[in-house]
Amino acid sequence: MRAPCWSGRGATSRARFFFPDQNLGRNTAVAMGVPLEHMADWEWRAHDLERANARCLRPETRIVLWRGWCSVHTKFTLAQVQQARAEDPAVRVLVHPECSFDVVQHADLVGSTEFIIDQVRRALPARAGRSAPRSTWSTACSSSIRSSGCARSRPTCARVPP
Repeated sequence: MRAPCWSGRGATSRARFFFPDQNLGRNTAVAMGVPLEHMADWEWRAHDLERANARCLRPETRIVLWRGWCSVHTKFTLAQVQQARAEDPAVRVLVHPECSFDVVQHADLVGSTEFIIDQVRRALPARAGRSAPRSTWSTACSSSIRSSGCARSRPTCARVPP
């Protein structure tokens, strides 16, 4: 099977194959300005790869996303983001880019674990007696954040209260 290609301004270019996480690939591509209609999921389990992945072979396809994902990040849902906002309209939602497209689109900030930790630490009151503005943060992140000083109230959603 040949690699997918697309034409741009008369020149033929190869589509980019994003492996191993379709959510990270989709969210990264959107952040870079690639429209969703120029992406396609590669179904690697199909018996007839060309038929199942015909969209991947279209000339307009720029990003081919491997149909794989992180099971931890798929536990975070748009419903959880909406619930956090219903409970506290001022909540700031931070997520990893491996979360689903809907979750990332409705988050306030998206970034790495280090980025999320830095954002929450900046919002915490200073230790030398200075006060910081009150804020509430909800983070969708892996359990590795637990050791970084962020309190976890549920296995799928961390809440750092004011």
